[in-house]
Amino acid sequence: MHAHELTKRLRAEEASSVTINACHPGLCYTRLVRYTPLARKPLNVLLAPFAWFILKTPKDGAQTPLYVALSKHVSGVSGQYFSECAQKQSAEVEDWDKKCEQLYEYSMNASGLSDSTLDLKLGSDAE
Repeated sequence: MHAHELTKRLRAEEASSVTINACHPGLCYTRLVRYTPLARKPLNVLLAPFAWFILKTPKDGAQTPLYVALSKHVSGVSGQYFSECAQKQSAEVEDWDKKCEQLYEYSMNASGLSDSTLDLKLGSDAE
């Protein structure tokens, strides 16, 4: 949703060729998963051998972010969501544009940033 709204704002400025997309690498078996308190529960210890069938390796999880960053098929695509190396349809949400704008504004306020702070003219000549 944030990528969608930021793309809309950048395109309104007509000054940027920057593309913004969101991607989900999938559930990966990394140290983050292995060393969480939940991973140490007895039930999880019993289920751990099956994690290899469900969770991706870090290398496999990196494929979607790499695809979005490097693929010529994604060149020029902005404000979209990708999963499993493919563009996915966003969930049907009532008032999608309004909710995207609200999330964007909330994020900016929570972080103490503003559009002028980000200088939405990212594609213009930088100093």
